[in-house]
This record gives sequence, C-alpha cells and structure tokens, in this order.
Amino acid sequence: MQRRINAILIAITIAIIVLVARSSAHATDLYWDVNGTAANTGTTAAGQWGTDAFWNTSSTGTGGSLTATTTSSDDLFFSSGTNYTGTFTVDINNSSNQFANSITVEEGTITITESSGSGSTINISGGGITINSGAGLTLSGTKLTIITAAQTWTNNSASLFSVSVPITNNGNLLTIAGTGNTTISGVIGSGSGGLTKSGIGTLTLSGANTYTGATTVNAGTLRLDSAGSTSPRLVGTSGITVNSGGTLLMANSSGTTSNDRIGNAATMTLAGGTFNTGGLSERGGTVLAPTAGMGALTLTATSTIDFGAGSTSMIEFAGVGTHTLGTVLQITNWDGIAGTGGGTEALLFAGTTTAFTSIYNQADVSFNGITGYDAVQFTGFYEITKVPEPGTWIGGSLALAALAFSQRRRILSKLNSRLAVSH
Repeated sequence: MQRRINAILIAITIAIIVLVARSSAHATDLYWDVNGTAANTGTTAAGQWGTDAFWNTSSTGTGGSLTATTTSSDDLFFSSGTNYTGTFTVDINNSSNQFANSITVEEGTITITESSGSGSTINISGGGITINSGAGLTLSGTKLTIITAAQTWTNNSASLFSVSVPITNNGNLLTIAGTGNTTISGVIGSGSGGLTKSGIGTLTLSGANTYTGATTVNAGTLRLDSAGSTSPRLVGTSGITVNSGGTLLMANSSGTTSNDRIGNAATMTLAGGTFNTGGLSERGGTVLAPTAGMGALTLTATSTIDFGAGSTSMIEFAGVGTHTLGTVLQITNWDGIAGTGGGTEALLFAGTTTAFTSIYNQADVSFNGITGYDAVQFTGFYEITKVPEPGTWIGGSLALAALAFSQRRRILSKLNSRLAVSH
C-alpha cells in the first residue's frame, strides 16, 4: 500500500513540475514604454534594451509591470499605446544577450542598433519579425542576429526594411514575406538553413551570403545585387528554385560589374517563375572561353529566362537536369546571333549538344515568342540559339546566286580556256 501511495505522490510531483515548466515557458507580451505607468509611450521612445526598464506588460502603457530584460518566449511590441509615430533608436546593451520569441513594429520608425563595443546578440525564436503598414524598422550594426528556430520576417509597410547585421541561421529556414521591400546587406550564414522569398515585395541581397541550404522564390522578386563586389551573393546555397509568381533578378547597383552572383555548384530549377539576368552575365572564364557560372538547369513547368536590356548578357549552366514533358523554356529579350551563336549575348551549357537535344524538342523552346532552337557546339560547351528567320537564309541564298550570275562570264571563260588546253 505504501509503495502505491509513494508512486502516486511521485506522479503528482512530476505533473506539477511539468505544469510549472509549461507555465513559465508561456509567452509574455511586452510593450516598449518609456513613460512607465503613464498612458502611451510618446511619439519617440529612445532607450537601451537590456538596461532601461522599458518593457511593460501593459499594451496601453497604463499600469502593468516593467522589466529591462526579455526572454526567448516573450513577444515584443514597439510600442505601448497608440501615439508612438516618431523616428527613434533603441540601443542594445553590450553586456548581455537579448532574447525574443517575436518582434512586432506596430507604428513609428525604429532603428535597433548596438551601443559602442560588441559582445551581445539578438536571439529570435520562431515568432520572427512583423512590420505593420505605416511602420518602419532598421536593424543595423555588427551584432549577430541569431535565428534559433525557423521563422518568417514580414514587412507589410511601404517603408524599406533594412538589415545590415549579420544573421546566423544555423540549420533553420528564414522566410522573407510581405507586401513591402526588404534589403539584407548583412551576411546570412553559419548554417545549413535555407532562405525562402514569399509575398509580392522585393528582397535584395547585397551581402556575400554563405548559408548552404536551399533558396526558394515563391512570390515577388529575389534581387541579387553584386554592389560592385566580385564575391557571389549566394556562394553556398545548394540550389535555387523559382516557382510561379516568383522572379530571380540579377543586379549591380554600384561599382564594377561582376559576372558572379551565384555559386558555381548551385543548381537552378525553374518551376513556372522567371530568371531575369538584368542584362548582366553569370559565368566564369572569358567571353571567348566561358565556364559555368552555376549548376545544372532543371525545368519542371513552363518558365522564362529574360535577358533584360542590352545585348551583353552571357549565362552558362553546368549542364541540364531534368525536363518535364510539355513544359516550355521561354527565352525573352535575347539579342544573340541566331543559328551560329558566338555573340556577346548567349545561353550556354557545359558539355555537348546531345545532352540538351535529347530532352528538349523543338516545341519546348522559344526565343522572343518564336518556337524552335538551334544547338551550336563549341569546345567544352554549347550554345542554344534562335533559329534563323526564313528571310535570313533566303537572303543569303539570293546573294550567293546573284554573285554567281555576275561572275558567269568569267567562270565560262575559264572553263573554255581549260577545255581548249585539254584538246
């Protein structure tokens, strides 16, 4: 009997411990509030996260309890009340790491940055970051922002969400979403996690990102800006998938134009989306002896490669992957040399032409809306070109015929002379 009682007591104790642990882990909503127990927080609310007791449990700023520190289960809001509409900066305390489950900017324009020195990090759990319409957020400095779980950063504001801090994603997926635009100039890396672009906004990556997971564009535009650097923007990603409604865009906002934004081993899957070269090149080597600038190309749905403005865009894939039957590779704004290739604007593949022609029928490729293609072999690589228009080869044939007609007397004279000699 005593053993049974002891077992029951142990079970009750364990249950109590579990309930307490769950209760302590429950997220707390905390609101940035520089006014203490007064209503609202004011139009500006500068302070130091981790030092100032500016986190309030009251959403209105009236009453509640205040704290300077936050935990990984806390959902943080900028700010309490409704009149916080100004522009201000929140510093991060250098002496301790800061934590949050999520960060939401409800209104106002805020910059979260570091005070002098270094040492602390911002650790964000699975709740991610949300910027409401009319609000604005900038994450600046050199402090690491550590993603401790898969999460989404959503910008629904017309203001740019600017991130210059380095981001450690470990093995976690980071999704950038929303209707607004986001620029990440800090390096995303130190992990096998991936990056997904969702929402209609544009995500610009201008840092030399080193994450090794997959890159997926589900909607909107993922813009790879070399910004005058020769280092790839996606040097470590295992592959890029562009789905329907998504666009992968190459860009160079300043400085010397680079031919390298994507890792040479990164495969590309076009699944209904668009790969826009922006009139730029993605290749190694030279114009006369190019090498692959990215991995193999796979086509799973009718998709587009847009060569953009100008006529100097040269891209080379390491080969061809699979091709789903009936899907079309649409080439637009292409200004290369039809039939013979060898121009400064070219769609190139490493290997031999049979790798392409064995899986792509003539109806599976179009150039500027015209169905069909030619495959031209060079040393170590080949080019897919537009089929010459009928007028081109007809004109060439007529020119040859005209030349022959104009030289007919000379030719006949030489033939007669040779016949006379032979007799």
